[in-house]
Amino acid sequence: MDTLNPLRFRDDLADLLRDHYGPPRDRPLHLKVGSQLAQTLASTLQNGYFEELLTAAIEADRQWCAPVPPDSPTSFSSLVDFTLRRAVQDPEEIPEIRIAWHTLLALHSTLGTGFALFASCMRSAARESGRVAATS
Repeated sequence: MDTLNPLRFRDDLADLLRDHYGPPRDRPLHLKVGSQLAQTLASTLQNGYFEELLTAAIEADRQWCAPVPPDSPTSFSSLVDFTLRRAVQDPEEIPEIRIAWHTLLALHSTLGTGFALFASCMRSAARESGRVAATS
């Protein structure tokens, strides 16, 4: 597990969000709140599991937006849970993940259909901060 520097992540994320969405004063409220939630998520998982949770969320969002076969989990939270369990054994036993889980759900709900692009900025910021490996 790598560690994440929340201050460096905050700065790198701010730069990327400025590139994609313009200056903070011109952004809609949901993007401003999303930025705060992303920083909370990074602070909560600064000692590990950020990559795993973010990767699970991005994959879950892809599946959530796609047509699903019958009897498949269809809620975003179910899809994140399923995907995260492939990377982390018993994630509910890890206090940081239990806390970050709710922040992630709030982030997804706040951003709605804009989650994928925003999460991509989060991943890039984490990479620039030296936290997440360069593989997608």
